[in-house]
Amino acid sequence: MGPFQPKLAEYPRTESGRQYRRFQYTWFDQFPWLEYSPSKDAIFCFPCFIFENKVSRHLTFTTEGFRSWKRVNDGVRCALLMYVGSPTSPHNNAVKSAEDLMKVSRHIDKVLNAQTVEEVQKTSNNRGNFLEMIRLMGRLNVDIDDVVLEKAPKNAKYTSPTIQKEILHILVNKVRKKICEEVRDAKFCILVDEAKDASNKEQMAIVLRFVDIQGFVRERFFSIVHVSDTTSSTLKKEICDVLARYNLYIFNMRGQGYDGASNMRGAWNGLQALFLRDYPYAYYVHCFAHRLQLALVAAAGNEISIWLFFSKLTTIINLICASPKRHTELHYAQAIEIAHMVATGECETGRGANQIGNLHQSGTTRWSSHFDSICSLIDMYDATILCLKVWFKKDLLILYVEKLQKSLDILNAMDLVSTTKALLQTLRDARFDLLLANVQFVCTKYEIDIPHMNASYKKATDRSCQQQVDAIYKLAEKFYLEDFNEQEMYYLRYQLEHYQIDVIHHESFQNMSTISELCRGLAETNKSQHYHLIDRLIRLVLTLHVSTATTERAFSAMKHVKTVLCNKIEEEFLADSMMIYIERELVEDIDSDSIIDEFYTTKHRRVQL
Repeated sequence: MGPFQPKLAEYPRTESGRQYRRFQYTWFDQFPWLEYSPSKDAIFCFPCFIFENKVSRHLTFTTEGFRSWKRVNDGVRCALLMYVGSPTSPHNNAVKSAEDLMKVSRHIDKVLNAQTVEEVQKTSNNRGNFLEMIRLMGRLNVDIDDVVLEKAPKNAKYTSPTIQKEILHILVNKVRKKICEEVRDAKFCILVDEAKDASNKEQMAIVLRFVDIQGFVRERFFSIVHVSDTTSSTLKKEICDVLARYNLYIFNMRGQGYDGASNMRGAWNGLQALFLRDYPYAYYVHCFAHRLQLALVAAAGNEISIWLFFSKLTTIINLICASPKRHTELHYAQAIEIAHMVATGECETGRGANQIGNLHQSGTTRWSSHFDSICSLIDMYDATILCLKVWFKKDLLILYVEKLQKSLDILNAMDLVSTTKALLQTLRDARFDLLLANVQFVCTKYEIDIPHMNASYKKATDRSCQQQVDAIYKLAEKFYLEDFNEQEMYYLRYQLEHYQIDVIHHESFQNMSTISELCRGLAETNKSQHYHLIDRLIRLVLTLHVSTATTERAFSAMKHVKTVLCNKIEEEFLADSMMIYIERELVEDIDSDSIIDEFYTTKHRRVQL
């Protein structure tokens, strides 16, 4: 229950003298008690309408409706501020009454509800992980122990799967609401990827990338959706449905980040093409990490010695891992070898040392898996040779494996893989702005000369500075024309000319090297207010993304949530569990009382939770 605050595409205009004025949606943020009537084109005070128990002295805000828009933005004479009045005004008393009404947990029937303790005979030594966890928490905390399980008031244990899922869903909706509040009306980028879960169902993870009000780039996991097929039209429909469900408007999308699958990047019927037809400013970026890994795999395949090495390595691993019997014999041989090395003092002992390992397969799109595959063979080299000799006698494969350790192939492969793996890790972890590199790449493609937008660029001549202004102006004109009207484009050039004199030489911007640092610096120093158009352009550029690492994290979480033993988990329960697992930092700030209030509002409960 609350005031009706519709977000219309355009509010009606009212003639005021020689000007036309209209209601502004931002007034809802300044005065959350407002209620807007589209039919009357007027605003009302929701708390006063509900709780004013005397003859109303403000018929305008409770019965007739206020529509004098000119009197709102009028400084200290603002009509809405005058209506609010002092802290003890009738309006503020009505607001306090409305807040008390919404707190269901503080209703008198809940507070005075008698609680009795009933002892129930235990029926099982182990009643499941969830119930045993509650029992353990009760043992650790007396206050918890007094109100859970058999000691719960009446029959209100609230341990049934249905109720637990309801409570979890309420919590998840609050997390998603916080994400939507972070996004606000900002432009955002969607990161999408698909993977199969433990039950062989195709799941699509949706991640939002945006810049918050403080200038920080955020990537928030938003949902995971089961899709019946992976055609681009199906994926688009599911994405649009999820965003629309939480009032995230698709026309605010300014970026798409996917892998290189044809259904995602197809130029004619791919997902990115379908979105671009309707929203031409939602630019697609193929995941840079994925592209780099594919390039490394292709380059290694063109080197004959490297290709032969990995093909033989794959053959050896397949021969062993395809048979459970051979796999067991390999472990047995490795255990004997480790015991011998420990007895002779060839290897050190300690916690976690000398573990029985497995041979790892290498993947096409994960270059680091090649490094892990080689390392696993080296660690189990003697055991592997012994088993191959027993199984294949004088096969040529054994002769090849015996030469691996002395061969330059393995040394070259180790050097190549370890070096490129370190490069990949550096590009992911170091403070190197791949995003700016991607923007420069796109601009070069369209023959736009974009300069460094960081604040430490100070050595440019007057001519080169003018070229920078022209290039950045051209970037906005070419790629983000929908986000700047004609008047704003004029002021953008004006702001850019002042920016290169003011910001570049400002002491707070001297040690910045990335565009994301610059965005935060503008917000922290309030320069974003003076250069709001430049700040808007920077945020649009930062919205683009070059890696699907967040979606990969989501699928890693899915493996923990939906395991082989829990492969029948429902789709909504899976999505809710993953949201809590991934965005746990947002969960920590949610008040439990608000969850209880909403739980009672949604369903009538006889006993207080």
